[in-house]
Amino acid sequence: KGVNFGDTRGYNHVEKKEKYLTAKYGAHQMLLIKKRLAVEMWVFEELGRLYCTEDDDHDCNLELEEILNLDTDDERRQYSLEQLTTAKESKEEVHKFVEELVKKAK
Repeated sequence: KGVNFGDTRGYNHVEKKEKYLTAKYGAHQMLLIKKRLAVEMWVFEELGRLYCTEDDDHDCNLELEEILNLDTDDERRQYSLEQLTTAKESKEEVHKFVEELVKKAK
């Protein structure tokens, strides 16, 4: 007796395994990446608090990359405050956030 596998005409191709490129980072570089990610998550949580929302439904375009590209703490403060003009929390809370952000962004 033979085994009948049915119509095999559509199964003559060999599935190609997807390949992913991975990079190895040194310990110092990984530490910087983890620190940056932690600051990004903190900013996201704080923006939710300042705008009284639990999701990304706020009108703020605050970018950590922009803050890091500025030269002085005063420029960082000014940029941050300009982006947070529509925050629902008090100005005092916004200023506390900005001061903490400037510290964390170093």
